[in-house]
Amino acid sequence: MYPCFRAFKGGAIVIDHTEALVAVDVNSARATRGSDIEETAMRTNIEAADEAARQMRLRDLGGLIVIDFIDMESSKNQREVESRLKEALHYDRARVQMGKISRFGLMELSSGCDSRYRVFRASCVAGDSGRVDERRQRSGSCSGAC
Repeated sequence: MYPCFRAFKGGAIVIDHTEALVAVDVNSARATRGSDIEETAMRTNIEAADEAARQMRLRDLGGLIVIDFIDMESSKNQREVESRLKEALHYDRARVQMGKISRFGLMELSSGCDSRYRVFRASCVAGDSGRVDERRQRSGSCSGAC
């Protein structure tokens, strides 16, 4: 399977499936123009955390997941990104165990997946956009396989 590039406001993430794990790489893209590199890295990582959690739900990613965030010097900023990812994963039906961001900028997660929910969600995805039709999902009209 080829890597998937998902753009968001501050950069992009690359999702690559291997036999042993799912790797998520955060790239800053054009977001490196700011004067404060640490602040830019933190904002990009927070957006990436939200998008990674969203993609984990949409793609029903399970097993060992490693996210390679942009390096940040401040441990306070690292904790903020960890907190944001934890908050974003709170809505996931799968049980997710999270580690902390390492000194190399890596975060390990272990996630189960709920295939029953995946089929439900897949039928709510609008075309190739990867966006979930929230109104159909809330109303319960999403059913059947894709």
